[in-house]
Amino acid sequence: MKNTLRFSGIVVLILEAISVGWMGYNVFAFGAIRQHAPLSQLLGTYVAIGYLVACLFHIVAFVTLFLMFQATKKMTTFRVITLIIGIISFITIMGELGALNDIGDCLQAGMPCTPEWNLLYFAFLPHGLFQILLAILMVTFLRQIPHESRSNGTSKDETIFAIVHLIGACCGLLGLGFTVLIFLSPVKVQTLKWIIFPYCSFILLPYGLILLYWLVAKRKEKRSDWYDEKQWQDINKAGMVAMIVSIPVMTLLFGLTYVLPNNPGVIMWFPAYLFSLLLVFSGGTLYYSRK
Repeated sequence: MKNTLRFSGIVVLILEAISVGWMGYNVFAFGAIRQHAPLSQLLGTYVAIGYLVACLFHIVAFVTLFLMFQATKKMTTFRVITLIIGIISFITIMGELGALNDIGDCLQAGMPCTPEWNLLYFAFLPHGLFQILLAILMVTFLRQIPHESRSNGTSKDETIFAIVHLIGACCGLLGLGFTVLIFLSPVKVQTLKWIIFPYCSFILLPYGLILLYWLVAKRKEKRSDWYDEKQWQDINKAGMVAMIVSIPVMTLLFGLTYVLPNNPGVIMWFPAYLFSLLLVFSGGTLYYSRK
């Protein structure tokens, strides 16, 4: 495990260095594209490649953080903050890709696109903050690996149990926030049909990764041994609350689509339901687990 953590941490630092360099390139490329430089299309192609590298960096970083949590059984405030900022940074990439697509359309039509440019520059904030926090965490952790111990003992996978639901609550909250923004924006229903699947998939990816990691770790255990007695109780309570909350949520969404048939709610009712349910269930499980 120590060798795996050390290798994973080094890979993260290498990818992070590449991502930081690409962020510097993006600052230059955005300025050139905004000024309609002759090589704008070529510059934009390398910007797109940079976002692929950023996605890979975030995914590897998440996996490394999961390994760290399981190996040390420690859920410190600094590590949790780093993870949450990382999720925000990752989901921000989705908004940036949408902004770049709009900018391309605006440039071809000769129209201004100031809000989209502002979004791209604002996105440097969560990206930069995540990279700083992750670099501090990785360097500190790599130095302490020989001294880390798994004997800090918590009950049956309590740390991973909490991390799964923490990530679920974060993804649910962020997804619900984006859904509300789409409800309030003048996006055509036809356009939503093309973006709804990648939009939901991108936001849910961090949650899917930790679930996959957890299932792989549990593959040799009996299903009845996946949780201890209190964890089963916490999940059942949160599930009951989520079911109760889902009734008014679905009633509200039905009312919106009934009164306003051309409203984005015709398409966005499922993401709204999915993310609100995920937020209530994961948030509720965390709440009951702390009692």
